[in-house]
Amino acid sequence: GLPVIVISAGWISTSGIIMGVPCGKADEDSEDECQLVAVLVGLKTIVNEFAAYDRLSAFRDKMSPRSIAIATYALCGFSNPASIGVQIAALSYIGPQQAWPHISGGYRGLHSRVRCLLSNSLYCRHSYQA
Repeated sequence: GLPVIVISAGWISTSGIIMGVPCGKADEDSEDECQLVAVLVGLKTIVNEFAAYDRLSAFRDKMSPRSIAIATYALCGFSNPASIGVQIAALSYIGPQQAWPHISGGYRGLHSRVRCLLSNSLYCRHSYQA
């Protein structure tokens, strides 16, 4: 896999706990669903949402319907560093004198990703009660 994704999954797994994903293994043969959702969120953050949805399709048989729904909501949004970098580059090319507002807009875009994740987490926590 992607080592950066796996490494970042350790600190992203707290978002899975906040979202209400069941953590820990149910039995010897099962996977830790919280860790799987953390890998998906890390993949979305570092690569893009398309790669994360592709990996979600591979994880479907290892996750409960609740975790799949939570992961689907968590992967919504287009704010990852690559897409924001493209935005900053394109806008800075169009208006080079206004580069700093475009850069600060990129930071706001990443901040909006965190807010989107948190609002999706609250929705999932209240909509998919165990």
